[in-house]
Amino acid sequence: MFRFLFAPLARAAIVVAVIGSLLLSNSVAAEQSGDQSAGNQPALIIFQDAASAAQFAIAPWADEPNAGSFTLTLPGSGSYAGNVRLSFHANLTASVTGLYTAAYTPDGSDTPVPVVLHMAGTIDPVGINADLSFRLNSGPVRSYRLKTSHLSAASAPPVAQQATDAINAQDWNTLYSMSWSIIQASMTQTDFVQSLSDTWSNSYPRTVNMALSGLGSVSATPQGYDLYQQPIVFTMRAADGTLSTVNGTLDLVSENGQWRFGSADPQS
Repeated sequence: MFRFLFAPLARAAIVVAVIGSLLLSNSVAAEQSGDQSAGNQPALIIFQDAASAAQFAIAPWADEPNAGSFTLTLPGSGSYAGNVRLSFHANLTASVTGLYTAAYTPDGSDTPVPVVLHMAGTIDPVGINADLSFRLNSGPVRSYRLKTSHLSAASAPPVAQQATDAINAQDWNTLYSMSWSIIQASMTQTDFVQSLSDTWSNSYPRTVNMALSGLGSVSATPQGYDLYQQPIVFTMRAADGTLSTVNGTLDLVSENGQWRFGSADPQS
């Protein structure tokens, strides 16, 4: 499940906290599209075409990492479903190339028919990016190129580190300048800085340090945003001085071709 804090926030109601210092209030949780059904399809990854309602979805098989089940939906044609081979590369992208038999269900019909299609291209399951070309031997659409336009996941970690450094330095002006527009529209920089300064100084447990931990990932949310989630570890000090660590997530939102700070959350 992907958890993110997404509603337009009323100015008087916004609270930004990290365990009492970086949490956004008045939120709506956005969940990653996923298929957790039984069998050998543990997770459905959806690649949405940037130019139309076409989409390609694939569920890698749990017992066969180099294969998966796919569906291709083309406007004005219908949907195609079948199995596909995957060839993964060192950068975690995968080639999806070959000639496959698929079940084609035309628009307006409930009866699938077998067709042959050729697909060639690459997918990036981490960044939710794809560039795929299809050739089809039947149906009103005989060729199609599906291409997404998500920001690269590789460009997110430096921004996550910048936000983490700003939080550790209590540099709330920098954090505000790199925040998502929803945050900036909900409160002034002065209010933002004052709120975080007060909360940081007066709340327990208190964040001593935040650090990135492991690889992050990108998901496309139901609201149409790209969300990068970076695992982080909070070091906390209780009122009695006791130190502890808590795992959490730092969220970045894709906005106007840039990754912007959204929230930093401990796991509940």
